[in-house]
Amino acid sequence: MSHPVHSHSNAPLVDLCAEVPTLLTSVRNAWATWQEAASNAHLAAVMGYTLPRLGVDHSNPELTLDSDPDYQKAKKNATTQDNPRDVHALHLSVCDHIRWLTKESGSGLVRDIKAVTGIDVLDEAAAEAAAQAAEAEFERVEGFLKAKIAEIERESKSLYDQIRPGMSIKRKEVIATYDKQQSFILECATDLAFTDQAEKDVTKRIQELKSGWVARGKEAREFFQSKRYTKLLSERKNIKGERVHSELSLQSYFDHHAHGASRTESAKADKKALRLADKLTEGGSGFKQIQLIDMYCLSRGNEAWAIIPDLIRIGHDVDPIECIHYKPPTLDNTPPQIKPYRDEQNRAFAKQLLNLCDPGLRAKLLARHQFGVNKVESKVSESDGCGLYWTLLQLYHPLSRQHRRTLERELYAFPSKFATGDPNATLTKMLRKHQEALDVALEAKVG
Repeated sequence: MSHPVHSHSNAPLVDLCAEVPTLLTSVRNAWATWQEAASNAHLAAVMGYTLPRLGVDHSNPELTLDSDPDYQKAKKNATTQDNPRDVHALHLSVCDHIRWLTKESGSGLVRDIKAVTGIDVLDEAAAEAAAQAAEAEFERVEGFLKAKIAEIERESKSLYDQIRPGMSIKRKEVIATYDKQQSFILECATDLAFTDQAEKDVTKRIQELKSGWVARGKEAREFFQSKRYTKLLSERKNIKGERVHSELSLQSYFDHHAHGASRTESAKADKKALRLADKLTEGGSGFKQIQLIDMYCLSRGNEAWAIIPDLIRIGHDVDPIECIHYKPPTLDNTPPQIKPYRDEQNRAFAKQLLNLCDPGLRAKLLARHQFGVNKVESKVSESDGCGLYWTLLQLYHPLSRQHRRTLERELYAFPSKFATGDPNATLTKMLRKHQEALDVALEAKVG
């Protein structure tokens, strides 16, 4: 049976992989172009400095001729002739010839270098600009390749999650919801990045226009009445309107959609403050912390849309074999369109979370740990909010095999407890343990 492949880019995995060889070739070519341009810039820097200096000593040949004993001897012998003025005229001609010869030698050398390498060594600025442009192009192509590799990694993980044997229906639903959310925010983030760049371009153009206005000595107040400025102002207004539309789409999706409300601005969600579960560090409250984060996310579509999918999946995607929560991607593995927004929102969430911690808990979250059956080593940054939340759950939402077996034994013991005492109280305790077993994806044996 074949399985469909879903991607945030809507491209099959095989197509994504097929693009890599071409991208690798582009990266190699860009690197070679950059290295050649850098070498040319170095040559221009050296020769552009050296060549003019070669002619300096000969710009006034009389200084060197005065120190030439052979020339001075010949000049002295010539002076004994009938007309000394002829000797002086000859001397001036010699100086002129030396100047011409020096100039022609330097120009010839510059022409030969340009003919062989294509470089104008006297134009150091142009060579340096070409090197910088080549470096920027290399970084652009390399960044695109890295983004494509990260996309392949995400797609491979998504495919693996879909076809993994024995995965519970609940976990499949969590992963499917995550993929759907990621696809939506990628589309919106692309629109936001486009409007952000457009706004930067307009702002830059206004600054250039303003600088030129001042340089021409015009009155400042007239600037704001000029047609160029009002046109740019209109452009910026339209750009901001498009950005607001994208932001409202994200807010509507994560807030109103999550609540099942109509997609209107009047349907406002109640914001729940971020807080830690009571007695979290004492154990047994990890599931409550997941609920608190879920409630926090419901009303944060405008300020945390880039990290909400990760926060939700961290709490509800549990690997019962590895005994580990879903670990969110690092910033390097984030699509470039989402990266700047995720970085900013992730930092803000990290700051809020750490502010709730006492010094002991803060130190523990930032320490190095080993989690899961395979002892996966982890040390998260204090600016990685999703990573800190993941570490918090790994520490205080028990997933170890020992804990799972203990929970399983407790569930098996409940039937005998109904024989004595208050059955309602026993039922309440059993339901609580049953829900805890569901939260950690415990597969209890039947029979």
